[in-house]
Amino acid sequence: MFDPTPLLFPQFCIGCGFLGDYICASCFNGLPPTKNNICVYCKKGASLGFTHISCEKKWGIDGFVSAYEYGSLFKKILIQSKYRHAHRLLTNVVNRAPHAFFKTIWRWKELCSPIMVAVPLHQQRERERGFNQSRMISNHIERVMGITQEKLLVRIKNTTHLANIQDQHKRKTIIKNSFKYIGTTPPKTIILVDDVFTSGATMGECAKTLKKIGVKTVLAVSLAN
Repeated sequence: MFDPTPLLFPQFCIGCGFLGDYICASCFNGLPPTKNNICVYCKKGASLGFTHISCEKKWGIDGFVSAYEYGSLFKKILIQSKYRHAHRLLTNVVNRAPHAFFKTIWRWKELCSPIMVAVPLHQQRERERGFNQSRMISNHIERVMGITQEKLLVRIKNTTHLANIQDQHKRKTIIKNSFKYIGTTPPKTIILVDDVFTSGATMGECAKTLKKIGVKTVLAVSLAN
């Protein structure tokens, strides 16, 4: 069936302005993939992204993987997808994520038999935005890799946008006690999914909430870092 959308709402590449798509092939190829898996805390290389034993925290994240390096182009992608409703842009980027990204998640699946949980938005913000970008990413991972996804967390505090706050300590203070577990018996291993990992305040607070109710291992996936 003919799709009139491109004619009625022409798409321009957010990188170079080229007419035809939200991000052209040339700009997409310039989007830097994450080179190596790292320990989420010391930022040094780590096998399958698992947190080094010496870096482990009681309520912390036990493994981490991301697809792309967070830079100016990826920042534009997030702005367009979150605040200008360019859902197809985010879907396109997720669909074309590097093979190494999915390979690591697959190994986690084999080793840990995890349940996947998208980092939730507060219901008011999700209504305003019309979708949860983290769930879009986790939905794709679920389809491609067959990892069971459940809604086990809700966001009970409608915090300010953390991206606008540079102070990491302030971020952690704002996000504290923002999530609530709504499941029954907690699974042994959970993979948290978010769009971007910067200071780690949001995922860190999710991990803390999950571990306090009995989850043993919390792994984290982000589209960019």
